Amino acid sequence: SLLFPAIAIDAPFNFVNAWRQSRGNGWRLFVVVGALPYCLSQAAGLLYRDGATYVEMILLGALGVVLLAIEIAAISISYQELVEHDSAHQS
Repeated sequence: SLLFPAIAIDAPFNFVNAWRQSRGNGWRLFVVVGALPYCLSQAAGLLYRDGATYVEMILLGALGVVLLAIEIAAISISYQELVEHDSAHQS
């Protein structure tokens, strides 16, 4: 989860730096990478029903795209915060 935003913006990365940046932030990463997607998928799952019409399926697909964008933004913001936090501790 720490490497995806770095890959997306062509920033230099490696696993050692990603591990170091995540130190002390495990619970935050769990929320962003585990709990948030789980809660969003459960909320979308509540809207699904058997025998849904095509319109309902299209709306659920659109909702899925919006929720995916929220998850990507959350991971990107987390990455940015961790990088800033790590650079503040190095100086």
